[in-house]
Amino acid sequence: MTKNSLISRSAKERALRRLHLKPRSLTLLSTLFITLFTLFVPTDASAIPAFARRVGRDCSYCHNMFSKLNETGRVWRANGLRFEAEEEWQKVKKIETIPVSVEIEIEASYNNTTASGAGATSSDMVIEEMELLSGGAFGKEGRVSAYGVLGVQQAEDGTFSSVINNAYIQINDLVGETGTGLLNLKAGKSSFGLPFIADYQKAIVNRYLADSALDILTRGLRMVELNGIKVTADEESWSPTQTYAIGLARENVLSSHKFKSFYARYALSFKERYAIGALYRRGLETDAAGTSDTAYDKVGLGAEADLGKVVITAGYFAVRHKTGPDKNNYMIEALYMPLSKVGFGARYDLLKENGRQSVVATSLMARYNLLSNAYAQIEYRGLRDYGHVTGGNEKEDKVRLFLVALF
Repeated sequence: MTKNSLISRSAKERALRRLHLKPRSLTLLSTLFITLFTLFVPTDASAIPAFARRVGRDCSYCHNMFSKLNETGRVWRANGLRFEAEEEWQKVKKIETIPVSVEIEIEASYNNTTASGAGATSSDMVIEEMELLSGGAFGKEGRVSAYGVLGVQQAEDGTFSSVINNAYIQINDLVGETGTGLLNLKAGKSSFGLPFIADYQKAIVNRYLADSALDILTRGLRMVELNGIKVTADEESWSPTQTYAIGLARENVLSSHKFKSFYARYALSFKERYAIGALYRRGLETDAAGTSDTAYDKVGLGAEADLGKVVITAGYFAVRHKTGPDKNNYMIEALYMPLSKVGFGARYDLLKENGRQSVVATSLMARYNLLSNAYAQIEYRGLRDYGHVTGGNEKEDKVRLFLVALF
């Protein structure tokens, strides 16, 4: 569902002004998370049920198909986890007032892979992930926003490990009126991408090749950035809402110059249905042999059309190295939501590297929403990589069944 299908902006503003945030008790695990979050902030936010409770809505208010954000969710996120119409934010005096959510994801999988002409099959079921998520905008004027995720993941050998997946602090409204998010300062561990194409907001769980193979849509990027949003005053006109950012990022390289790359992104959205954007990164990364660092330029262009029951997203991404082959990636994805409880998705991802055969990754998905914050999903992913651009397998056919619940 999109923002347009819910309530008008003026009606939403009146509703938000009447909201009051109620304190929620925390468990011992929640207290542990907040302690760790306080100590280690310095890993982006997908929306969580705690946010939905804050504005008195379910998850469909900010998502087309969880965790794919609609325009409402993108504005909320870009503006420091706030709506300007709220006008005031809860002043945090006690630890119990911090909103907390939990996500549990169970995965059953079947894999059929071929490497060097030899085929192999495997199947498994794991607790893919259990995460404790917390965040929001704090203070009477919402001047500080923070978000963090403490995750526990199960490896293929059955062992578990804990990790702080995301954690950042953002100082809002450095210039402009309070609550508008015109210019903000953000630091921590976050995700890099376009507002409508990023690893943290995918209905299809399978990773983009621009993420897994090109490291353009980067997960868990350690960064310091200036960002902002300028919301259009008239959502019915073609006057766009603008989001923008520039920043410095840390790279996992061999040299001591790890905090040397920089990036910029800019996006426009029109009538809350159409969006375009571009990103650029320049820095260093370790070459395929793992022996030296090489300079790169990475660019991305994207567009999206939200047509109500159908959302179509397309992207082009490219990597140019000072030494090494150039790579170009083309992606198109479609989500179809004929009913509130049922959704389908498909993605075609093509990667070309100079001197090698093209890589094709095809993903298909079907979902049934048990609740607005709990769903079952089956997903197929087929990869054909005869030139070994992304790894050692020539062919991969994977089927995964997910059971996901957020509270």
